[in-house]
Amino acid sequence: MNATFFGLPIHIPQYTYSIFPIIFAAWLARPVGNWLKKVLPLSLRSIFQPLFTVFIVTTAVLVVMGPVISLISSAFASVINLLVTSNEAIAGLIIGGLYQVLVIFGLHWMVVPIVSNDIAMTGHSVLNALINFTMIAQGTGALAVWAKTKRADIKGLSLAGALSGYAGVTEPAMYGINLKYGHVFWMANIGGAVGGLIAGLFKIDMFGFTGSLIGFPSFFSKTNPNNIWAFVIASVATIVVSFICVYFWGFSDADLDKVKKAQKKNVFKDATK
Repeated sequence: MNATFFGLPIHIPQYTYSIFPIIFAAWLARPVGNWLKKVLPLSLRSIFQPLFTVFIVTTAVLVVMGPVISLISSAFASVINLLVTSNEAIAGLIIGGLYQVLVIFGLHWMVVPIVSNDIAMTGHSVLNALINFTMIAQGTGALAVWAKTKRADIKGLSLAGALSGYAGVTEPAMYGINLKYGHVFWMANIGGAVGGLIAGLFKIDMFGFTGSLIGFPSFFSKTNPNNIWAFVIASVATIVVSFICVYFWGFSDADLDKVKKAQKKNVFKDATK
């Protein structure tokens, strides 16, 4: 999205489902808030310190982080596109293992236009076919947690994340379970890498935008009847490898007690000190 800031043109990327801008904003808010506490009179702190902090941090995220994320995303998109056109199997291995890392930092949004353009111009997208197995892997990671944990609350959360991942939305599984407990995220990525490699070896293609298991109709091809079988084989491999890696090496109920909780603070009380 293009916008202007005091007359200066800036590009604001989509921050939906990304956490890096939030991490940056939270990190920046502390020094900004402490500086304002020093310069503002005590009588004005309770009102203007939070107000100015939000304004300064929001401006920094939109004006500074926006262009930076856009540049980095464009670079990653170019590299990914080059990999896919050069060697589909190697591209599947790398994309399958690392694509969801881009999702965490919100760097995947420059890849989406490539997929959209491929489908609009040719009716299919090899890149989207390879990305598909990263979604299956993250859903399976949450499913393995559901199978292993004995905690009722984690079972409910992980099963919901798994179903969401298989429906093409990985964020509930990733942020609710996989990134939070143990090494679930990275163990699941191993399955994604294996699935992507197999899919690349079969020269898989995809004829739609919907991903994960729910997107299986997009793998039917009139010119290549084996394409759907490539999807089935790669999907099964992704599920099996991801499940085994997470179940045995990625999670245990002991990990639940290691999660650190942020200390609650009263911003307005601190502002008056």
